[in-house]
Amino acid sequence: MLLGYLAEKNDVTLDYQHDDNAPKFINQDPVKLSQILTNLVSNAIKFSPNSVVTVSLKVHRPEKNQFEICIADQGIGISDDNKKKLFQEFSQLDDATRAQGSGLGLAITKHILNALNGKITVTSTLGKGTVFCFSLPFEPVEKSYDALVKTVAIDTKLPDLSSKRILVADDNEINRLLLANLLERQFAQVTCVEDGQQATDMAANTRFDLMLFDLRMPNKMGDEALREIRNQPENPNYKTPTVAITAHVAAGEERARHISSFDGYLLKPIDQTQFFTLIDRLLKEHDFSKKPFVTPSQESNGIGSDKSFDYEIAQRSMNADPEFMLIMLSKFFVELPHQLDHVAKLLSQNLWAEAADVVHKTSGSAAYCGTPLLRVIAKQFETTLRENNEQAIADSHEKFKDEIKELLTLEKKIIASLKKPLDEQGA
Repeated sequence: MLLGYLAEKNDVTLDYQHDDNAPKFINQDPVKLSQILTNLVSNAIKFSPNSVVTVSLKVHRPEKNQFEICIADQGIGISDDNKKKLFQEFSQLDDATRAQGSGLGLAITKHILNALNGKITVTSTLGKGTVFCFSLPFEPVEKSYDALVKTVAIDTKLPDLSSKRILVADDNEINRLLLANLLERQFAQVTCVEDGQQATDMAANTRFDLMLFDLRMPNKMGDEALREIRNQPENPNYKTPTVAITAHVAAGEERARHISSFDGYLLKPIDQTQFFTLIDRLLKEHDFSKKPFVTPSQESNGIGSDKSFDYEIAQRSMNADPEFMLIMLSKFFVELPHQLDHVAKLLSQNLWAEAADVVHKTSGSAAYCGTPLLRVIAKQFETTLRENNEQAIADSHEKFKDEIKELLTLEKKIIASLKKPLDEQGA
């Protein structure tokens, strides 16, 4: 659904070509396979608008019990020099290719494929497009019942969401990916949108079993989007249980105004036990004949750390998945310099509310990515901006800049620590 939405937004037709000889079921890691496909297909869609992106699957290529998936776009293409750099970490591409963005995340994708004993290749012609092909080994499903049984046994305490359709609305890509990853691990069908208006548009046309809305989003705030849905009895999601995702819950009238229409709320960074407990409870017990709001078992998600980077916090947020942690932290570090520059530009124009929205995104990402000190500093900075506290803004901005610069100096060390489990796994 996320790729379908992205394709529609960019006026791209997705063409899927399926090998008739492919088995209906195989044994391979569904989450990691989804991460690889999402990265490659979304890049192809974003950077070849008004065209066709073709995804093709073939089995037993190049070896028996292997499948190969190719993603072909009609974008600007990649030069021979840049093709040599695509899979290298921290490499610099020329301006045209960097603007196209085709290299973003490819080093991470290659690490995931290495961990799964897979391979990736690229062919490209400037001005005509690019084809990425990756291959992975698989086991026929009849040989993998033992592995499947063990997987089920591990996850018996988590709800089975295989028949559930869930809408996630958050303007922060890192937050969307994290929530989608948690839900897809329990086999939910997840649709992601980027703002409150997209959430109301999607809810008006598609029936969901559960909706998760970030409170602070552009175009429409989360509570505004939900109120619009709740005021339309004919809306297919008029009675759908909805959870607020927020970095902070105020008291008194502010709480009543923002979250009273929701059926529950969760604080960032999300505690996975609370997350699945609340979801399971709402899906099983949701009853609109009673007051809809349900409080979680705890109202505080204290950081418990003042470190620039805390590996254990990142692990808890991302289900101790080293590949996913590498993807999220790499995206996080790519975004930080852009957010820093954007905030500085907005402050120079005295656009404090707009700057607060950018800082809010940084705070949300920091909550999930194991950077608790930046989370605290960004939250304090956001508060001074929203309160128009001119005297405190300059000081908060300096702290914000200093902490981001500190994290960027630690980037290579942090990424290396995340790669270590992958290297050991692939050894």
